[in-house]
Amino acid sequence: MAASRLPPLREEIAVLPGPRAGDGAPTWTLHDPARHRFLRIDHATREILDRWHLGEPQAILDRLDRETSLRLTQRDLEEVLRFLLIEQLLRVSSPRETAVLLNRARLGRQGWATWLLHHYLFFRIPVLRPDAFLEALLPRVAFLYSRKTFVLLMVCLAIGMTQLLRQWDLFVHSLLLTLTWEGAFWYGVTLSGVKIVHELGHALTAKRYGCRVPTMGIGFLVLWPVFFTDTTETWKLVDAKRRFAVAAAGVMAELMVAILALLAWNFLPDGLARGMAFLLCTTTLVSTLLINGSPFLRFDGYYLLSDFLDLHNLHQRSGALARWWLRRRLFAFPDPPPEIFPPGRRAFLILFALATWLYRLILFLGIAILVYHFFIKAVGIILFLIEIIWFILLPVRLELEVWWMRRAEIIHGPRAWAAMLLLVALLMVFPWQTRIMAPAMLHAARHVALFAPHPGQLIGLEVKEGLRVAEGALLFEVATPDSEHKQAKNAKRRQVLEWEWAAAGVTPMLLEQSRVLFGQLATNVAEGLSLQREAARNRILAPFAGRLVDLVPDLRIGQWLSNRERLGTILAEGPPVIHAYLTEEGLARVTTGQSARFYPDNPDAAAIPCRVTAIDRGSVRHLADPLLANVHGGEIPVRDTPDQSLLPEQALYRIVLAGEAPFPAESGQRGVLRLEGQARGLADRLGRAILAVLLRESGF
Repeated sequence: MAASRLPPLREEIAVLPGPRAGDGAPTWTLHDPARHRFLRIDHATREILDRWHLGEPQAILDRLDRETSLRLTQRDLEEVLRFLLIEQLLRVSSPRETAVLLNRARLGRQGWATWLLHHYLFFRIPVLRPDAFLEALLPRVAFLYSRKTFVLLMVCLAIGMTQLLRQWDLFVHSLLLTLTWEGAFWYGVTLSGVKIVHELGHALTAKRYGCRVPTMGIGFLVLWPVFFTDTTETWKLVDAKRRFAVAAAGVMAELMVAILALLAWNFLPDGLARGMAFLLCTTTLVSTLLINGSPFLRFDGYYLLSDFLDLHNLHQRSGALARWWLRRRLFAFPDPPPEIFPPGRRAFLILFALATWLYRLILFLGIAILVYHFFIKAVGIILFLIEIIWFILLPVRLELEVWWMRRAEIIHGPRAWAAMLLLVALLMVFPWQTRIMAPAMLHAARHVALFAPHPGQLIGLEVKEGLRVAEGALLFEVATPDSEHKQAKNAKRRQVLEWEWAAAGVTPMLLEQSRVLFGQLATNVAEGLSLQREAARNRILAPFAGRLVDLVPDLRIGQWLSNRERLGTILAEGPPVIHAYLTEEGLARVTTGQSARFYPDNPDAAAIPCRVTAIDRGSVRHLADPLLANVHGGEIPVRDTPDQSLLPEQALYRIVLAGEAPFPAESGQRGVLRLEGQARGLADRLGRAILAVLLRESGF
């Protein structure tokens, strides 16, 4: 590099005073107005840039030796040159350099699919250029930054909290009333208004300290709209307290609204105004604590913590430190730490990075589940996979790649066995398995098979497949000639007996037989009633309201039926009942009231949501649902018994579930039940299995 001339800096690049570093050393800020970027540089880099116009590397080093106490080398100069090239801060003055920049831009250009993959979680759309408006508005709201306003707000807070304690039951009741779809809508509207106030707080405070606010607009967090304000120019502020004030201004503006809304809620009469005040004070509190106050994402809490610690790029720097610590603890890598911090701060940053990873894991898993359930299924599955792969599996894969590249150090390192044991222990103990799958059978809550009561001819057919019928409705009517002949014979015999009974007093011989005639007449009447009841059974009525299914095909009037010939089945309409069979290990992870889903074997049938209503604590002796046995195409292995019943090969426990959807068209469907049980690791499952064997073999 000594023989070449240095390229000049771009003329518009400005060097501004920066805040003091954590060790008290001065810093400066480079402002690139073309890309609206700010870069922090140290004292040595500033001194080199002040002499960059000399153009010759050796001339710069000689001047530094004469004019400063710094003793820099060619390597230091090369590092600064590399920094300027990467950040594109050098002037382009030749076709070759222009071609290099164009090629870099072409390589960095993203296709629409790649852009969507990177930005669907969060992207911004600038809407306003508010700088002139803020300049005019600032004098009108300057009183909000005064000490008198702060004291007045504290007084309002004290009064509001005092009155709130007196009306606490009413406040809680109002909160419960808002837990509806209408309440959720008004919460969304109120939250939007509060967020506008929040962003104005950032913008006005930044303007108050002389920063330009180029844009305000709408960002989309997993396609959910949120407002944003560009306060990048706060990098120019030398005073860390002012940067902290700008970062905290949004939260302070929301708290100001919450205090005034709380005070108003205590004194307003019931009505729309009081309801809006309630929404304002509760919405601002929730959004401030749960969203803006979190330091684990790049919201206000992150920037407040970053300014408090005076550590920009806090997530990246703490993450690099945590990865160094993890590798050192697991594999004793001899790498030096990426940055030198005091022991207390180093421990804090490592714990902060670990907490951030855990928070993001839970958050991204939650977002993945939400987008899966609230988007169209095809889109939901794609977004779910993006969330899991891009934001969870990819960072893990990158770290595992580092471990794989350094596998020789791991295998031959002093903690190789400890690392392997730790990995196995984590796999054994970590409760990673939650899903339980069980063979199941779906039934109607009530169902009755319909049969021909006697051999006969079908003379009435009032139904068809799938017909809904009311309780007591006539379904079939069967004519039985034998029964009709018996009824006619009984009626003629009754006429003869009644005539003889009436003539019993005419002659002494008949009078002596009157007692016998009375007994014969009573027997005849009883036989007649029995024949009538038997004939009534030929009219087959619906025992309850329901739907007729499994009707015998080609059934027609005039057809002769055999004794007990099956005609169809009537099902009670309403939620179905599901019988599932679990192993002992699965039974211990299921509780009453737990939700599940039943998936029929028929691929055209829809899944049915259900809920556990009963759990049998004793194992089944005989399988009551034969279609689930392997001899009939099911999944449960069984063996035959002398009484021809089906005995499961292993201990199974039946659970009963109530469906939460109407009963499907088909009766007695076989399928699979899926439910999320209590998570258990391999070690827990293995220990329970061993304990069960010991108890069984011990005879207890």
